Amino acid sequence: MSLQRESCKHCGTVWVYETQAAGDHTGWSGFLLKNMYTHWALCEKRTPAERCAWAKRQQKRLERKPNDHTRLYFDFDYDGMKDGGSS
Repeated sequence: MSLQRESCKHCGTVWVYETQAAGDHTGWSGFLLKNMYTHWALCEKRTPAERCAWAKRQQKRLERKPNDHTRLYFDFDYDGMKDGGSS
């Protein structure tokens, strides 16, 4: 198992994920990549306030039910999360 790191250039969210989980034969990493690419496409169209609201919702969700093979890190000081920041 090795760790990969991907980040969104619009909101600064970083995904750190396992490329091959022990005993995994389901292809979950492809599902994760598809979700990241979808996030990036949608995030590009969001306002900084919408990005910030999304990140806060994800934080709450992850507190209740953490992901098995992925960690998300949110940077609320990232330019794309601030009103007036560049996206």
